[in-house]
Amino acid sequence: MQKSNRVISIPIAIIFAALVLFSRWPGKDGEDIVSARANFKSVDPTDFWGGTSSLFYGKFINFPFDWQTNLIILQILMATIAIILLARSQNSVFNGTRKWIIYPMTLVILSFASQTTRDGIQFSLILLGISTLIFTCRRKLSSLFKLKIFLSIVILTLGSTFRPWISLSVAILTLGIIFEYGLIDAVRFKKITTSVLLILITILPVSLELLISNSTKLEKSYPEQQVMIMDLTAAYCWGTSSISGEISANALMLFSNERETFLKKICQFYKGDSWVSITKNISPSSKGLTSDFKLISSNEKKTALKLRSYWLSYIINDPITYLQNKLQFGTRVLIAGDSRNIRLFNAMTEKSRWNNKIINTFKGIVFLPYDLCITFHFISIAMVLGLWVAVFYRKIKIVSANSLPKINFYLLFFLLSWWILTTFTYIGNNGRYTYTATIITIIALYFDFSNQPTVNQSNRKRF
Repeated sequence: MQKSNRVISIPIAIIFAALVLFSRWPGKDGEDIVSARANFKSVDPTDFWGGTSSLFYGKFINFPFDWQTNLIILQILMATIAIILLARSQNSVFNGTRKWIIYPMTLVILSFASQTTRDGIQFSLILLGISTLIFTCRRKLSSLFKLKIFLSIVILTLGSTFRPWISLSVAILTLGIIFEYGLIDAVRFKKITTSVLLILITILPVSLELLISNSTKLEKSYPEQQVMIMDLTAAYCWGTSSISGEISANALMLFSNERETFLKKICQFYKGDSWVSITKNISPSSKGLTSDFKLISSNEKKTALKLRSYWLSYIINDPITYLQNKLQFGTRVLIAGDSRNIRLFNAMTEKSRWNNKIINTFKGIVFLPYDLCITFHFISIAMVLGLWVAVFYRKIKIVSANSLPKINFYLLFFLLSWWILTTFTYIGNNGRYTYTATIITIIALYFDFSNQPTVNQSNRKRF
């Protein structure tokens, strides 16, 4: 492979990484991960942020810089290595517009990887695992081939543990790549091996999460109540069924000492964008009202079990309302309901000292591709599904549908399953919950994860 054919060189990738690191420095803006670290170091730590996240952030090194800064360096480093591996494993020459797209795309990748949230570390690990797998598969004769395959699956498993419910989606894409490159074609019991791999990659992150929670002796704080709050409040405020209304009312009274008074005003607080909306006055409809909401604490096991019973009873007795509400949540997930201010515009209009303005303007330029993608929902699931359809349509105009690499369909299942799993575990419409899947899908379409180096001219359709 000629070096000149690489879509992005190592020096340029490193320069982009340095630009994003400088623009993010020192990166002390992670609210959830700061809370997770403080919780882990407290006298009575709980599992509210998950066992993996609590242990990882609680024990993360505080040297040579502040731990959040070190974390950003690690995440950007992993994402940069992933980009370099993908560039070095490309199987075709990139020309024209397609070649130049890599530069803003790299800034988007590194910007999201530098997020001081669980999504940042999850994305960096999954991207590194996928790129290592692709790089190794395309160089089957390389040394330590089996070890590299094993290492990539370990990295993917670790990435999935930060949000274990999406491990099935990661397993689908991983198996798609394994099948595409025929890594188990020679295995005698192919179907059994496939099933075992699917189960292992799906179950391991969940098992590891539970193992860490138990081994670190984190008190149960019932983080699943966030999902139940969203479902039950939607049933109570949006539904018309008397059955689900009564069940959800009894469940919601568990979260307040005011009980019936709380029920009379909860719908004025509730907004479908987050369960947190019922905890505080954030809209005109709840102006002048106060919320007496409180989460179920770690020492309220009976209350937690009662909540779970009400929630299951609601789903069993009124599945139509449950699914209708999930469809509304799914729409929000589909379009990535959140948005972002464009930092470049803010920097140019802010009143500050000239040196601060220059620095903030520079940072705004670096983050401009990412901010534009968020603001205009370019990396929402809906937009990326549209991109997949466009790429698919273009390919079937060149070759027959039966000749298309199967990885294209696994990629679609990966994206759709991520959307469905995020919808059913919905606690808010933060787009970052889905950006790992959408950005990786864009990367896969751009670099073409298939095992076909070029389109064979003999397979072209005759028009």
